[in-house]
Amino acid sequence: MKSIKEEHRGKVLGIISSGTAYGLILNGALIPYILTHYNWQTVWLVFGMLSLIIGLFGIYVTYTTLDASLTQNNESEKPKIREESTGAFSRDSFLKSSGV
Repeated sequence: MKSIKEEHRGKVLGIISSGTAYGLILNGALIPYILTHYNWQTVWLVFGMLSLIIGLFGIYVTYTTLDASLTQNNESEKPKIREESTGAFSRDSFLKSSGV
């Protein structure tokens, strides 16, 4: 979820959750039609192919948008190099406390 901006997370979860409802509607409409005209093996074949196509499309979209967002985040959040630190966690302080 780190790659999804906070203002879009609710939208993403809504789309993912609605997939179950759309799947039930699709199953309720297509399965009776396929069973009356063909056989149960055809149902498995059709829904297996649909699942494969939707899954591959989802993987493609995920990787292309994830790569774009990571590239954009890496350019905007470049690490800042700071000067020699001072205080309790500085190199000199560490060397003094370790007896070196």
